[in-house]
Amino acid sequence: MQIVREATGADAAALLLYEPDTHNLVTRAVVGDAGAELQEFAASVDLDSFTGQVAAHAEATAVDDVVTTELEVSDALRFSGIHSLLGVRLPRHRRFLGIMYIGMREQRPFSNREIRRLEALGEGLTLHLDNAKLHAELRERLIEVETERQLRERFTAVLAHDLRGPLSTAKMSTQLLKRLDDDAAQRPGLIDRIDRNLDVIERMIRDLLDISRMRAGRRLPLRIDWCDLRTLAEEVVEDLRLVHDSRLEVEGAHDLRGMWSCDELKRALWNLAENGIKYGAPGRRSRFT
Repeated sequence: MQIVREATGADAAALLLYEPDTHNLVTRAVVGDAGAELQEFAASVDLDSFTGQVAAHAEATAVDDVVTTELEVSDALRFSGIHSLLGVRLPRHRRFLGIMYIGMREQRPFSNREIRRLEALGEGLTLHLDNAKLHAELRERLIEVETERQLRERFTAVLAHDLRGPLSTAKMSTQLLKRLDDDAAQRPGLIDRIDRNLDVIERMIRDLLDISRMRAGRRLPLRIDWCDLRTLAEEVVEDLRLVHDSRLEVEGAHDLRGMWSCDELKRALWNLAENGIKYGAPGRRSRFT
């Protein structure tokens, strides 16, 4: 604003930007001997105020004397020593961004040359404001992209971890099937275990599709039903015993039924058990209680 003041020979200059949420003009820059008074100047867009008149017209708005004008001005400005005001809308013909005005201690009308100069300065300032807005939007978008990338990497790591469990169990079960030449009694259980873990993998893939639906703004159906926590824990222990021998046990009540998302609850139990085995003392049993 110092450039505007020097270019126009004004005693003071101010820039107010429009905030759509509050429908007010907020002072962003002010220079000059009456800077404090200009900051207190009414920042409304009501048509009975000077700022409102500037905002409402594409042509420059001038006030010859703030002491006698009928337009609304603050008492601080009215008696600040500033008499003449000249303001321009930013921009003149597009979406409203704010206003810029200058003040003179001398009580006099503004010349056409002064008006054209302030309008030209306003057009240049509007270009800078547009560029600043685009830069801010670009920075915000870059932050969003980086956040999305980090979330995607984190999700990929979690998914890879979750897939490793059922895949290991299914693979171990197929290896056991190859060794069961004569013991056909164990085949159905192993086949069921393979089938169950393949279902887990299928549900994880379905979760990937759910994430795509969420990004598209679509709601996800909740898969909540009655299930038994003890049964889920026993299934997890049974599957993980193929990989971790017999270090897992289930203790406690035999009937823990509730309305839960069974798939997600089972995945949580699986992760708890694997972490207990991974970070527990070597040779020590891990228990669900």
